[in-house]
Amino acid sequence: ILELLNFTAKFSIISAVPFFLNIITPISSGYQLDGYGSDNVGFIGIFQNPHGAAIILAHSLLIVLYSILTKKGNFVINLVIILIGCFALYKTYVRTGFAMFLVGALILLILIYGFKRLYKLIPIGLIAVISIVYIYKNDSALQGRIKQENIYGTNKESSIDKISSGRLTLSFVNLQNWIESDVFSFLFGLGYENSTDLMYEDIKQKKMSHNGFVDALVHNGITGFVLFLSFLYWLNRKIVGNKKSKFYPLGLASFASYILFNLFQGGNIFLVEIQIICIVYIISNTNEHEILLSS
Repeated sequence: ILELLNFTAKFSIISAVPFFLNIITPISSGYQLDGYGSDNVGFIGIFQNPHGAAIILAHSLLIVLYSILTKKGNFVINLVIILIGCFALYKTYVRTGFAMFLVGALILLILIYGFKRLYKLIPIGLIAVISIVYIYKNDSALQGRIKQENIYGTNKESSIDKISSGRLTLSFVNLQNWIESDVFSFLFGLGYENSTDLMYEDIKQKKMSHNGFVDALVHNGITGFVLFLSFLYWLNRKIVGNKKSKFYPLGLASFASYILFNLFQGGNIFLVEIQIICIVYIISNTNEHEILLSS
């Protein structure tokens, strides 16, 4: 299971290399960035859509970062993979992926190093901050994606709904349609097709809520929502209940990033879910078996 976890994480990141070298072209396109003042297209690689690419890359980066922080495997190789992964994640221009990796990485650093030893990472932190600021200042597309402002927009006023790409409106419309549904739909959900059809009637858009909690409730009703919360509770109990495990920091970082993913995007990213379940299994068994993260 450890080898599977490592393989999926590293392969997901390294798979970006042939695309950056223009050896392979993706079967679909990422974010069209012309509206943000760039001629480029967001990175997508083997992952079929930009959000899938960013979310899988962000979660895989946490796994490799854990290996570096706990000094498992070849440091140079892992560092190179981290750099490739960070560049690929940046090129997706997906904010959910950015948030997942930043929050997860912070949790790993705090739990593995502790607040008292974090000062040792100040030089690396300064380099990272300076690099991020430099990239942000020199990438108009990234600025537009972060602030959700394209070059064609005339409304320059900021709002939570605008910054969130209309997620609040989508969630509100979906919830309203679900509340107004019949008893069967209230208990078992409207389903994806029906909910997006109803949304189109209201706002001429067929989209998910981009919130995993809202979509679980609207698509699957009270029954599905309770099952979803039960799954999250099970994950949390398995992780928090094994704080003595050496893999606890990775588990907590993974769980936090998964919650962020559901708050800002939602849906089912199969590979990430497999990785999380693998991590939970490993955490649950490290108290009985002393196993190390393989290289």
